[in-house]
Amino acid sequence: MFRPVEQTWAITGGIVEPLIGQTLLLENDFVGITAQFPLVRVNTTARVVEGAERGNLTYHGTTDLSAFPAITSHLEYHGVICL
Repeated sequence: MFRPVEQTWAITGGIVEPLIGQTLLLENDFVGITAQFPLVRVNTTARVVEGAERGNLTYHGTTDLSAFPAITSHLEYHGVICL
């Protein structure tokens, strides 16, 4: 399944101090494939559209839909965010 998604990240901690306290808006071209329902395998990309000069991320992992609307995701992400 493919659908565009907007995400808002409120950065409250971490090892990159300039990001702490920032709020980022990301546009995400969500791509999910049912792994074994209610789990969805996620392989997607996102770009920062607000809150930083620019940024691009890739996500890989699973989203659990069993307790909808309280969706839980376990994602590994890689990328660059430039303030």
